[in-house]
Amino acid sequence: GRVAPNKGHAELVDAFAAYVDGYGDPARLLIVGKSDPRLQGYIDTVRARVEAHRLGARVRWLESVSEAQLKSVYLTSHAFMTLSQHEGFCVPLIEAMALGTPVIACGSSAIPETVGDGGIVWSETDPWLYATSLARLGEDEYFRNTLRDTARNRCASEFSPAVLCERFAQVP
Repeated sequence: GRVAPNKGHAELVDAFAAYVDGYGDPARLLIVGKSDPRLQGYIDTVRARVEAHRLGARVRWLESVSEAQLKSVYLTSHAFMTLSQHEGFCVPLIEAMALGTPVIACGSSAIPETVGDGGIVWSETDPWLYATSLARLGEDEYFRNTLRDTARNRCASEFSPAVLCERFAQVP
């Protein structure tokens, strides 16, 4: 991925701050994505928001990761959260769901159709809504496991290589 205004990283920091403030959890936020020097103003805005919320020690920027490192990030994360305002498909959603990382997302553009019932999708951008969703995932093991199973089943039935090949072959 990349760090860009439409990806909603500033709003993600606000949601993370609400979670830390509201639930006192010693959580960390990993921001994975390349920074474009042409978007330095936005990157500075996100960093300023991190500092304004006093989250400096809790936020890690991972700008360049290998496939193995990315997989490790998914597998060790309690959730994948995106507050992106524009996605054509959003491959990271599928990656997270396939690996069993619960998804919490803003329901913009193609995100609701991609996630389906395999994650928590909200049409609103209230940071406390996202913070509460993250807390529920941490507190409710049954809910978390059900969401993981549903997401994995969705990936298998909708996005597996065999399913995609079959659909591609049917295109006139």
